[in-house]
Amino acid sequence: MPDNPHKQGILAKESPDFLSYSRLYFWWKKNRVICDIVRRELKSRNIKDILDLGCGVGDDIFCLNSKYGAEFGLTFNGVDKNAEKIGFCEARKDFRGDGNVRFSVGDIADLELKDSSYDLVICSEVIEHLTRPSDAIREIKRVLKNNGVAVVSTPNKSNPMMRIRRSLWFLRSAKDGCRDTSDAGHISVSGLNDWVGVFKDEGFKIEKICRGSLLFGGHQIDPHRVLFLFVLFLDIVLDLLPFGKNWSENVIFCLRKR
Repeated sequence: MPDNPHKQGILAKESPDFLSYSRLYFWWKKNRVICDIVRRELKSRNIKDILDLGCGVGDDIFCLNSKYGAEFGLTFNGVDKNAEKIGFCEARKDFRGDGNVRFSVGDIADLELKDSSYDLVICSEVIEHLTRPSDAIREIKRVLKNNGVAVVSTPNKSNPMMRIRRSLWFLRSAKDGCRDTSDAGHISVSGLNDWVGVFKDEGFKIEKICRGSLLFGGHQIDPHRVLFLFVLFLDIVLDLLPFGKNWSENVIFCLRKR
């Protein structure tokens, strides 16, 4: 069944590219990596409670619940500061009949949740929007149980393609006034090694770093289908290379609470 048109309205306000096929590839690959990490954890230890911080319209929660909820007896909690999105998540939950899922409005840097209450925490494409991402990272660690895992994805400033894209957009904006909106709302974007240092400083053990897509995609890329096919090929190659992680628009960290 199609999603409620209200969801399209919420997404359209955030980005004009929410129906772009190259942008959807970016989100699909990120989601696939998160699902793979979660699946591995589910098979290796007893996980029951999963928290999604900055859950948006609930896509990660509903995807994971469809894949693994019944099989592993999971419960999910989604938190987001946007009340409109949480309202939509509630309607979506009722429509799907997901009784093991709940949502609430909250500040991920100051959670009203008990210490050591979750087996696994997801925070996907959120910390770059925060003035003090370290506050949210501390909260993630606080609510995780001992030996619990956090899956955190965020843009990678050290990606050479990101620097090239920004340079091209700067030249284009000087020529015709066009503006690159792909970084809208991003105020704490750092490189891969910088994030490694932040997570280690907060006491996490970094178990795995995965790359996302080479490009963020969007309406600028969609007309160039040959270029997009080349990006797909490069993505496959870079996934296999040890230095490929830096050639990624975003990176996904698997962090263990020590």
